[in-house]
Amino acid sequence: MSRVATCGGNSGESHRAGAAARDRGSDRGTGKMASTAALSLVPSNAGWTMPRLDGVATAHKVWRGDRVAAEIGSGLLRAGVATADTWALAEQDPFQFVQLSIKQFVDRHEGPSIRETFQVNLSLTGTLNEYSTGDREIEAASLFLTIDPTEAGYLVLGSTLRILEEQHPRLPATFFHLLCGALDHWVRVYDYREPLDHVERLRDWYSADPESGDIEVPDVEGSIPACLRQKPLSGRGLQRLLPNISGEALVWMERVIELDRLARERKHPPLTEQTQEELGDCNAPLPCLLVVFSRRDNIEACFDAEAESMMEAPPEPNLIIPLNATDPDQTCAAFNVLANACETLAAASRLIATLPDSSFK
Repeated sequence: MSRVATCGGNSGESHRAGAAARDRGSDRGTGKMASTAALSLVPSNAGWTMPRLDGVATAHKVWRGDRVAAEIGSGLLRAGVATADTWALAEQDPFQFVQLSIKQFVDRHEGPSIRETFQVNLSLTGTLNEYSTGDREIEAASLFLTIDPTEAGYLVLGSTLRILEEQHPRLPATFFHLLCGALDHWVRVYDYREPLDHVERLRDWYSADPESGDIEVPDVEGSIPACLRQKPLSGRGLQRLLPNISGEALVWMERVIELDRLARERKHPPLTEQTQEELGDCNAPLPCLLVVFSRRDNIEACFDAEAESMMEAPPEPNLIIPLNATDPDQTCAAFNVLANACETLAAASRLIATLPDSSFK
Protein backbone atom coordinates (compact mmCIF):
# COMPACT_ATOMS: atom_id res chain seq x y z
CA MET A 1 0.00 0.00 0.00
CA SER A 2 1.31 3.39 -0.92
CA ARG A 3 -1.31 5.63 0.70
CA VAL A 4 -2.43 5.44 4.30
CA ALA A 5 -4.94 8.23 4.78
CA THR A 6 -6.52 11.19 3.07
CA CYS A 7 -8.72 14.02 4.21
CA GLY A 8 -10.19 16.98 2.37
CA GLY A 9 -13.42 18.92 2.03
CA ASN A 10 -15.22 15.72 2.88
CA SER A 11 -13.61 13.13 5.09
CA GLY A 12 -12.04 10.37 3.02
CA GLU A 13 -11.82 6.71 3.86
CA SER A 14 -8.83 4.70 5.05
CA HIS A 15 -7.25 2.81 2.19
CA ARG A 16 -6.84 -0.80 3.10
CA ALA A 17 -6.93 -4.15 1.42
CA GLY A 18 -9.46 -6.42 3.10
CA ALA A 19 -11.43 -9.59 2.76
CA ALA A 20 -14.50 -10.81 4.62
CA ALA A 21 -15.92 -14.30 4.89
CA ARG A 22 -19.61 -14.42 5.72
CA ASP A 23 -21.86 -17.32 6.69
CA ARG A 24 -24.87 -17.16 4.38
CA GLY A 25 -27.07 -19.05 6.90
CA SER A 26 -28.51 -21.41 4.29
CA ASP A 27 -27.71 -25.01 3.38
CA ARG A 28 -29.21 -24.65 -0.13
CA GLY A 29 -31.16 -27.94 0.29
CA THR A 30 -28.22 -30.06 1.40
CA GLY A 31 -29.54 -30.83 4.87
CA LYS A 32 -29.47 -29.08 8.24
CA MET A 33 -26.38 -27.24 9.50
CA ALA A 34 -24.44 -29.28 12.03
CA SER A 35 -24.34 -28.25 15.66
CA THR A 36 -21.11 -27.19 17.35
CA ALA A 37 -20.80 -30.72 18.64
CA ALA A 38 -20.83 -32.17 15.13
CA LEU A 39 -17.83 -30.76 13.30
CA SER A 40 -17.76 -33.53 10.72
CA LEU A 41 -17.63 -33.28 6.95
CA VAL A 42 -18.72 -36.92 6.58
CA PRO A 43 -21.70 -37.17 4.20
CA SER A 44 -25.02 -38.20 5.71
CA ASN A 45 -28.22 -39.40 4.08
CA ALA A 46 -29.37 -35.82 3.66
CA GLY A 47 -26.17 -34.76 1.90
CA TRP A 48 -23.09 -32.90 3.06
CA THR A 49 -23.21 -31.33 6.52
CA MET A 50 -21.17 -28.21 7.14
CA PRO A 51 -19.57 -27.07 10.43
CA ARG A 52 -21.06 -24.11 12.26
CA LEU A 53 -19.32 -22.41 15.15
CA ASP A 54 -22.11 -20.69 17.10
CA GLY A 55 -21.02 -17.52 18.83
CA VAL A 56 -18.01 -16.94 16.55
CA ALA A 57 -17.94 -13.74 14.49
CA THR A 58 -19.18 -14.37 10.96
CA ALA A 59 -17.11 -11.56 9.41
CA HIS A 60 -13.37 -11.09 9.73
CA LYS A 61 -11.17 -8.25 8.48
CA VAL A 62 -7.78 -8.86 6.95
CA TRP A 63 -5.57 -5.75 6.90
CA ARG A 64 -2.50 -5.20 4.86
CA GLY A 65 -0.09 -2.91 6.63
CA ASP A 66 -1.86 -2.61 9.97
CA ARG A 67 1.49 -2.90 11.76
CA VAL A 68 2.81 0.09 9.80
CA ALA A 69 -0.36 2.07 10.48
CA ALA A 70 0.01 1.32 14.20
CA GLU A 71 3.64 2.45 14.04
CA ILE A 72 2.61 5.71 12.35
CA GLY A 73 -0.15 6.26 14.91
CA SER A 74 2.30 5.69 17.74
CA GLY A 75 4.64 8.23 16.18
CA LEU A 76 1.84 10.81 15.97
CA LEU A 77 1.10 10.24 19.67
CA ARG A 78 4.73 10.68 20.71
CA ALA A 79 4.98 13.89 18.67
CA GLY A 80 1.83 15.34 20.23
CA VAL A 81 -0.01 15.40 16.90
CA ALA A 82 -2.55 12.76 17.99
CA THR A 83 -4.36 12.30 21.29
CA ALA A 84 -5.01 9.02 23.09
CA ASP A 85 -8.79 9.50 23.24
CA THR A 86 -8.91 9.34 19.43
CA TRP A 87 -8.16 5.59 19.71
CA ALA A 88 -11.66 4.96 21.06
CA LEU A 89 -13.24 7.17 18.38
CA ALA A 90 -11.36 5.15 15.77
CA GLU A 91 -12.83 1.93 17.20
CA GLN A 92 -9.29 0.66 17.79
CA ASP A 93 -8.61 0.62 14.06
CA PRO A 94 -5.04 1.88 13.38
CA PHE A 95 -5.94 3.15 9.90
CA GLN A 96 -8.92 5.12 11.21
CA PHE A 97 -6.77 6.38 14.09
CA VAL A 98 -4.18 7.87 11.73
CA GLN A 99 -6.87 9.40 9.50
CA LEU A 100 -8.87 10.88 12.38
CA SER A 101 -5.74 12.22 14.07
CA ILE A 102 -4.63 14.06 10.93
CA LYS A 103 -8.14 15.42 10.32
CA GLN A 104 -8.33 16.67 13.90
CA PHE A 105 -4.93 18.34 13.50
CA VAL A 106 -6.08 20.13 10.33
CA ASP A 107 -9.32 21.22 12.00
CA ARG A 108 -7.30 22.64 14.91
CA HIS A 109 -5.43 24.71 12.35
CA GLU A 110 -8.48 26.23 10.67
CA GLY A 111 -9.41 23.44 8.29
CA PRO A 112 -13.08 24.56 8.12
CA SER A 113 -12.00 28.01 6.88
CA ILE A 114 -9.83 26.44 4.20
CA ARG A 115 -12.74 24.40 2.89
CA GLU A 116 -14.77 27.57 2.35
CA THR A 117 -12.55 28.44 -0.60
CA PHE A 118 -10.00 25.79 -1.47
CA GLN A 119 -11.03 22.32 -2.61
CA VAL A 120 -7.89 20.46 -1.59
CA ASN A 121 -7.01 17.01 -0.30
CA LEU A 122 -4.36 16.27 2.29
CA SER A 123 -2.79 12.82 1.90
CA LEU A 124 -0.34 10.75 3.89
CA THR A 125 1.45 8.64 1.32
CA GLY A 126 4.54 6.57 0.75
CA THR A 127 5.06 7.53 -2.89
CA LEU A 128 4.79 10.67 -4.99
CA ASN A 129 4.55 8.97 -8.37
CA GLU A 130 2.77 5.62 -8.37
CA TYR A 131 3.74 5.01 -11.99
CA SER A 132 7.46 5.15 -11.24
CA THR A 133 7.45 3.33 -7.90
CA GLY A 134 4.74 0.73 -8.45
CA ASP A 135 3.13 -0.91 -5.44
CA ARG A 136 5.94 -0.06 -3.05
CA GLU A 137 5.34 -1.03 0.55
CA ILE A 138 4.81 1.90 2.85
CA GLU A 139 7.33 2.53 5.63
CA ALA A 140 6.70 4.67 8.69
CA ALA A 141 10.17 6.22 8.35
CA SER A 142 9.65 7.29 4.72
CA LEU A 143 6.36 9.12 4.28
CA PHE A 144 5.05 12.32 2.72
CA LEU A 145 2.26 14.70 3.62
CA THR A 146 0.94 16.17 0.37
CA ILE A 147 -1.65 18.77 -0.58
CA ASP A 148 -3.44 18.67 -3.92
CA PRO A 149 -6.56 20.37 -5.33
CA THR A 150 -9.61 18.49 -6.52
CA GLU A 151 -10.57 21.61 -8.47
CA ALA A 152 -9.25 25.16 -8.82
CA GLY A 153 -10.86 28.07 -7.02
CA TYR A 154 -11.97 30.93 -9.29
CA LEU A 155 -11.24 34.49 -8.21
CA VAL A 156 -12.21 37.63 -10.16
CA LEU A 157 -10.12 40.63 -9.05
CA GLY A 158 -11.20 43.42 -11.42
CA SER A 159 -13.52 45.28 -9.02
CA THR A 160 -11.12 44.90 -6.10
CA LEU A 161 -8.27 46.46 -8.05
CA ARG A 162 -10.42 49.40 -9.19
CA ILE A 163 -11.42 50.18 -5.59
CA LEU A 164 -7.80 50.01 -4.44
CA GLU A 165 -6.65 52.24 -7.30
CA GLU A 166 -9.01 54.97 -6.12
CA GLN A 167 -7.02 55.08 -2.86
CA HIS A 168 -3.54 55.01 -4.44
CA PRO A 169 -2.28 54.12 -7.95
CA ARG A 170 0.23 51.57 -6.63
CA LEU A 171 -2.11 49.76 -4.22
CA PRO A 172 -3.57 47.31 -6.81
CA ALA A 173 -0.15 45.95 -7.80
CA THR A 174 0.90 45.78 -4.16
CA PHE A 175 -2.22 43.88 -3.15
CA PHE A 176 -2.01 41.48 -6.10
CA HIS A 177 1.62 40.56 -5.52
CA LEU A 178 1.20 40.13 -1.77
CA LEU A 179 -1.88 37.90 -2.20
CA CYS A 180 -0.53 35.71 -4.99
CA GLY A 181 2.96 35.62 -3.52
CA ALA A 182 1.71 34.38 -0.14
CA LEU A 183 -0.37 31.63 -1.74
CA ASP A 184 2.39 30.70 -4.20
CA HIS A 185 4.61 30.00 -1.22
CA TRP A 186 2.52 26.89 -0.45
CA VAL A 187 0.30 26.09 -3.48
CA ARG A 188 0.16 26.87 -7.19
CA VAL A 189 -1.74 29.98 -8.28
CA TYR A 190 -2.56 30.42 -11.97
CA ASP A 191 -2.51 34.16 -12.68
CA TYR A 192 -1.64 36.33 -15.71
CA ARG A 193 2.06 35.47 -15.55
CA GLU A 194 1.51 31.84 -16.55
CA PRO A 195 -0.60 32.72 -19.64
CA LEU A 196 2.12 35.14 -20.73
CA ASP A 197 4.60 32.26 -20.65
CA HIS A 198 2.09 30.01 -22.42
CA VAL A 199 1.59 32.51 -25.25
CA GLU A 200 5.32 33.01 -25.61
CA ARG A 201 5.83 29.26 -25.99
CA LEU A 202 3.09 29.15 -28.63
CA ARG A 203 4.79 31.91 -30.60
CA ASP A 204 8.10 30.05 -30.44
CA TRP A 205 6.50 26.83 -31.68
CA TYR A 206 4.64 28.52 -34.52
CA SER A 207 7.68 30.55 -35.61
CA ALA A 208 9.70 27.32 -35.90
CA ASP A 209 7.04 25.76 -38.15
CA PRO A 210 7.13 27.26 -41.68
CA GLU A 211 3.70 25.75 -42.44
CA SER A 212 1.94 27.24 -39.45
CA GLY A 213 1.01 30.46 -41.25
CA ASP A 214 -0.52 33.30 -39.28
CA ILE A 215 -1.73 31.81 -36.00
CA GLU A 216 -3.69 34.01 -33.64
CA VAL A 217 -2.82 33.59 -29.95
CA PRO A 218 -4.86 34.88 -26.99
CA ASP A 219 -4.30 38.56 -26.21
CA VAL A 220 -3.24 38.11 -22.60
CA GLU A 221 -1.65 41.55 -22.42
CA GLY A 222 -5.01 43.11 -23.23
CA SER A 223 -6.60 41.33 -20.25
CA ILE A 224 -4.15 42.74 -17.70
CA PRO A 225 -5.33 45.96 -15.99
CA ALA A 226 -3.01 48.90 -16.51
CA CYS A 227 -2.76 49.43 -12.75
CA LEU A 228 -0.82 46.15 -12.41
CA ARG A 229 2.00 47.63 -14.47
CA GLN A 230 2.78 49.93 -11.58
CA LYS A 231 5.63 48.98 -9.27
CA PRO A 232 4.40 47.44 -5.99
CA LEU A 233 5.09 49.43 -2.84
CA SER A 234 7.88 48.28 -0.54
CA GLY A 235 6.96 47.07 2.91
CA ARG A 236 8.13 50.33 4.45
CA GLY A 237 6.35 52.41 1.84
CA LEU A 238 3.09 50.51 2.40
CA GLN A 239 3.29 51.05 6.17
CA ARG A 240 3.70 54.80 5.61
CA LEU A 241 0.68 54.82 3.30
CA LEU A 242 -1.69 52.81 5.52
CA PRO A 243 -2.88 55.78 7.64
CA ASN A 244 -4.15 57.42 4.44
CA ILE A 245 -6.21 54.39 3.34
CA SER A 246 -9.79 54.02 4.49
CA GLY A 247 -12.85 51.78 4.29
CA GLU A 248 -12.76 48.28 2.84
CA ALA A 249 -9.48 49.01 1.06
CA LEU A 250 -7.78 49.40 4.45
CA VAL A 251 -9.25 46.11 5.68
CA TRP A 252 -8.01 44.28 2.58
CA MET A 253 -4.50 45.73 2.83
CA GLU A 254 -4.17 44.95 6.54
CA ARG A 255 -5.29 41.37 5.92
CA VAL A 256 -3.01 40.83 2.94
CA ILE A 257 -0.02 42.17 4.92
CA GLU A 258 -0.79 39.66 7.67
CA LEU A 259 -1.25 36.91 5.08
CA ASP A 260 2.17 37.66 3.60
CA ARG A 261 3.78 37.58 7.05
CA LEU A 262 2.09 34.30 7.94
CA ALA A 263 3.02 32.58 4.69
CA ARG A 264 6.71 33.26 5.21
CA GLU A 265 6.98 32.00 8.78
CA ARG A 266 8.33 28.65 7.58
CA LYS A 267 10.20 27.40 4.56
CA HIS A 268 9.46 24.45 2.34
CA PRO A 269 11.27 21.36 3.67
CA PRO A 270 14.05 20.18 1.36
CA LEU A 271 13.55 17.07 -0.79
CA THR A 272 16.17 14.37 -1.23
CA GLU A 273 17.72 13.63 -4.61
CA GLN A 274 15.81 10.35 -4.72
CA THR A 275 12.52 12.18 -4.19
CA GLN A 276 13.35 14.71 -6.90
CA GLU A 277 14.16 11.88 -9.30
CA GLU A 278 10.82 10.27 -8.48
CA LEU A 279 9.13 13.49 -9.60
CA GLY A 280 11.15 13.71 -12.80
CA ASP A 281 8.39 12.31 -15.01
CA CYS A 282 5.57 14.30 -13.39
CA ASN A 283 3.71 17.28 -14.78
CA ALA A 284 3.60 20.59 -12.95
CA PRO A 285 1.31 20.76 -9.91
CA LEU A 286 -2.37 21.39 -10.57
CA PRO A 287 -3.48 24.98 -9.83
CA CYS A 288 -5.30 25.56 -6.56
CA LEU A 289 -6.57 28.98 -7.61
CA LEU A 290 -7.29 30.66 -10.96
CA VAL A 291 -7.04 34.47 -10.75
CA VAL A 292 -8.64 36.52 -13.53
CA PHE A 293 -9.68 40.15 -13.88
CA SER A 294 -13.00 39.63 -15.65
CA ARG A 295 -15.03 36.53 -16.33
CA ARG A 296 -14.06 34.57 -19.45
CA ASP A 297 -11.06 36.79 -20.21
CA ASN A 298 -8.01 35.59 -22.13
CA ILE A 299 -6.29 34.46 -18.93
CA GLU A 300 -9.13 32.04 -18.35
CA ALA A 301 -8.96 30.97 -22.02
CA CYS A 302 -5.29 30.03 -21.58
CA PHE A 303 -6.13 28.14 -18.40
CA ASP A 304 -8.79 26.14 -20.25
CA ALA A 305 -6.32 25.35 -23.04
CA GLU A 306 -3.56 24.27 -20.68
CA ALA A 307 -5.96 22.27 -18.50
CA GLU A 308 -6.39 19.78 -21.35
CA SER A 309 -2.82 18.54 -20.89
CA MET A 310 -2.41 18.93 -17.13
CA MET A 311 -3.26 15.27 -16.48
CA GLU A 312 -1.33 13.72 -19.38
CA ALA A 313 1.25 12.67 -16.77
CA PRO A 314 0.82 12.44 -13.00
CA PRO A 315 1.08 15.97 -11.58
CA GLU A 316 3.44 16.82 -8.77
CA PRO A 317 1.71 17.54 -5.45
CA ASN A 318 1.33 21.23 -4.66
CA LEU A 319 3.02 20.76 -1.30
CA ILE A 320 5.33 17.91 -0.27
CA ILE A 321 6.34 17.52 3.38
CA PRO A 322 8.68 14.58 4.12
CA LEU A 323 7.71 12.74 7.30
CA ASN A 324 9.61 10.21 9.39
CA ALA A 325 6.94 9.00 11.80
CA THR A 326 9.51 7.05 13.84
CA ASP A 327 11.25 10.28 14.89
CA PRO A 328 9.12 12.48 17.20
CA ASP A 329 11.19 15.62 16.55
CA GLN A 330 11.02 15.22 12.77
CA THR A 331 7.30 14.42 12.98
CA CYS A 332 6.67 17.53 15.05
CA ALA A 333 8.67 19.65 12.57
CA ALA A 334 6.75 18.25 9.60
CA PHE A 335 3.38 18.99 11.17
CA ASN A 336 4.53 22.49 12.13
CA VAL A 337 5.10 23.12 8.41
CA LEU A 338 1.66 21.69 7.65
CA ALA A 339 0.11 23.92 10.32
CA ASN A 340 1.65 27.01 8.74
CA ALA A 341 0.40 26.00 5.29
CA CYS A 342 -3.10 25.41 6.65
CA GLU A 343 -3.20 28.72 8.49
CA THR A 344 -2.01 30.54 5.37
CA LEU A 345 -4.74 28.99 3.22
CA ALA A 346 -7.33 29.77 5.90
CA ALA A 347 -6.23 33.43 6.15
CA ALA A 348 -6.37 33.73 2.36
CA SER A 349 -9.83 32.18 2.34
CA ARG A 350 -11.12 34.70 4.87
CA LEU A 351 -9.62 37.60 2.91
CA ILE A 352 -10.97 36.39 -0.44
CA ALA A 353 -14.45 36.01 1.05
CA THR A 354 -14.55 39.80 1.64
CA LEU A 355 -13.64 40.75 -1.94
CA PRO A 356 -16.28 41.83 -4.49
CA ASP A 357 -17.03 39.73 -7.58
CA SER A 358 -15.21 36.67 -6.22
CA SER A 359 -16.64 33.29 -7.09
CA PHE A 360 -15.49 29.73 -6.67
CA LYS A 361 -16.20 26.67 -8.77
